[in-house]
Amino acid sequence: LVNNNEYIGILKLVFNDCPEIQPDINDSQLNHKNLIKLTKDYHDYVCQEYDCITYKKEFRPVNSFGAGFGMIYSRLDFNVKNGRYNFLIDENFSLSPSYFFGLGYKRGNLFGVNEKMSFHLQLSYRQNNFNSENINIKQLTIYTAVFFKYSFSAGKLKPSIHFGFGNTFFIQNRFNIEEAADEVLLEESLGNVQLNGILGVGLEYNLNRFAYSLNAQYEFGSGINAAGYIINNYVSSKTQSYGVHLGVHYILDN
Repeated sequence: LVNNNEYIGILKLVFNDCPEIQPDINDSQLNHKNLIKLTKDYHDYVCQEYDCITYKKEFRPVNSFGAGFGMIYSRLDFNVKNGRYNFLIDENFSLSPSYFFGLGYKRGNLFGVNEKMSFHLQLSYRQNNFNSENINIKQLTIYTAVFFKYSFSAGKLKPSIHFGFGNTFFIQNRFNIEEAADEVLLEESLGNVQLNGILGVGLEYNLNRFAYSLNAQYEFGSGINAAGYIINNYVSSKTQSYGVHLGVHYILDN
């Protein structure tokens, strides 16, 4: 019907008593928006005594708050630029498990025009662990994230993808390094914040006023070293993490 443009002939037959909109029918597309516009224009031409009632779905923004927790597996890679940090060259920081828990805000039906797009804010407490054969690093952090999620369905069960960025604020760093001098050097090189990119997929189930979610997420970070002079002249790093998140949201608007 669409490929053969048969719908144009059907529309011309339906609106044959209104020659004014026939040119618009030739340029029309078979979708919700175009059909509503054609119907409204038709009504305006043939029935000028009454206002046209347009039956179209309004996408009202939906707000919700929730909580979540999860596990993440992280790894750390150093790029040594000064001989003082050669003790890091042969260290292989394999994927190490850690955890997080926190709060979240979601604004669904973003901008009131798309019920499949949503905006998310997250605030959580994280413990990051980075372990190699000779060095153990444990970081206590506050993590904030901003991301957009696109759902492939508007029903109760919604598969989705999401993308955005996060900030990791380092509260406390704990080390286990054999050489005390190396520990001092590493501690002096650390920064206060890390910027993360976020990519993920998920599944959400809506039941009454609650939304239950399961997400898998990949993050790539700017590293644990201080930006500027340290990473340009001494040592820089990059982080990667893979996580599984469980959450529940309470929908305020229904």
